[in-house]
Amino acid sequence: MEREELKAILDTIIPINYHLFEIEKDNKLSIKEIVENEGYEFKYGRAYYQLTISEKKKGEVISLKKKIIAIDKHKKKAFIDEEARVLVGTPDTVISAKKPFVPAQNIMKNYLIFIQSKSWKRVPKKCFLIYLTTIDDD
Repeated sequence: MEREELKAILDTIIPINYHLFEIEKDNKLSIKEIVENEGYEFKYGRAYYQLTISEKKKGEVISLKKKIIAIDKHKKKAFIDEEARVLVGTPDTVISAKKPFVPAQNIMKNYLIFIQSKSWKRVPKKCFLIYLTTIDDD
């Protein structure tokens, strides 16, 4: 999915200001550094990284406390939180949420999945990153 197409879909579900980053595969910066280099104040829990699966990366542990955004690539529609979790099949119990999650192949083919980052140290590679620049409690 192209950046502008993704931004148009995000505009329909994110009623606040955000910045969409396109991260290169050779990126060495943490989420915090990426955000601050763009002139924003980094705040915990405002970044959402695109879930990617590769030969090296065999899944992602997704805590029940993390928020999720799923974007249907074909219908150009977005789903958030519980609706997104059900749609892509993320773990729904504490026990299963401690194991790496690997979406079914058809899910990865048809959806972009974004996971709320609770770490400022994560170094994303070749993905989109959504950063909420303002939220209601600012």
